[in-house]
Amino acid sequence: MRLPIKKQFIVIFACFLLFTLVIWGCAPKAAGSSGTGGGSVAEDPDDAEDQYAEDFTWSPEANCVVCHKKEGNLSLETGSATHITEQGNRCVDCHDPAEISGLHAGKTSASKTPIRLMKTDIYEDTCLTSGCHVKSELAGKTAASVVLTDKEGNVANPHDYPSNKFHDSPYNVTCIKCHTMHVETTIQESAYAFCAGECHHDEVFKCQDYCHVQRM
Repeated sequence: MRLPIKKQFIVIFACFLLFTLVIWGCAPKAAGSSGTGGGSVAEDPDDAEDQYAEDFTWSPEANCVVCHKKEGNLSLETGSATHITEQGNRCVDCHDPAEISGLHAGKTSASKTPIRLMKTDIYEDTCLTSGCHVKSELAGKTAASVVLTDKEGNVANPHDYPSNKFHDSPYNVTCIKCHTMHVETTIQESAYAFCAGECHHDEVFKCQDYCHVQRM
């Protein structure tokens, strides 16, 4: 007696499932794979590479550009490349060696270079008391500069600004706020963006008494 169509389908499906399980159980296992019979878990490619990694110890003599190609290939006039190629400086002449060393602690030859570098402080003294730049001379060098021209046509000397608690704060106006070394922007773009974005949000380089009279 023939089984109903529905039961025939169930029997066929059960046979197919059993056949699949038998074939899967008999298939050879890849080295390192896990199964019902034991074995080790397959290694992640990154973990496997680590066993060949060599310890890396940063030193001030290290050639940073080998890993940090993006930062080393900038060619802007006011960028880091000029400080290195034209003036003969090294990264540690601006960045604190102890701070850089700490950021490289535990790194190996297999460590991935971060897309964006960890921010390290560039102190004002580094620029002004290292024999590189003389503060008393900067205002004269930029007396004719039109880098900071607001929307009303007022021109501000970037190194000769009025004295007030905003400008005089050592945390507000610093060299690197305008001289951004590791980005593809011109000094005009970065300086204007800093002044207009931080304080002069009306893009007028004068104090707005109606806004700041109580704060000056």
